Amino acid sequence: MQSEYEQAGLRFDPAPVRIERLEEVAVILKGLFAPEPFSFSGKYFSIKELDGTPKPAQLPRPPIMIGGGGPKLLAVAPRQPSPSREEILSSPVVAIGSLERVCDKLMQVRDSFGFSYFACPVLAKPASLAPVIERLAGQ
Repeated sequence: MQSEYEQAGLRFDPAPVRIERLEEVAVILKGLFAPEPFSFSGKYFSIKELDGTPKPAQLPRPPIMIGGGGPKLLAVAPRQPSPSREEILSSPVVAIGSLERVCDKLMQVRDSFGFSYFACPVLAKPASLAPVIERLAGQ
């Protein structure tokens, strides 16, 4: 993870600082998705009357999901509520469940949005995706 920060030109601060910045970013994103210009003054970021464009088609805004397992990161969740299970499962970028459900979801998303490719989680093992690829090959 440190190399990703370096590649982006960001300091790899201690976890508590990174978590504080993440929470500010979540607040800022929500504000920029709002219909009116947004101002914010925090410990790490300041924005004055910025009108985030383009505005999202998904109203009131796309769900912002923050995940993690450490106690400090988990403490952010009540202050920055994540989408519900239903919102997560209805997202076009999430396919979870049985082989049949995953394949059905990928086909539905392809037909609805015209996607011709899908990205997989960084830690996904290629062998775990083989049944999906085999099932959808040629469709």
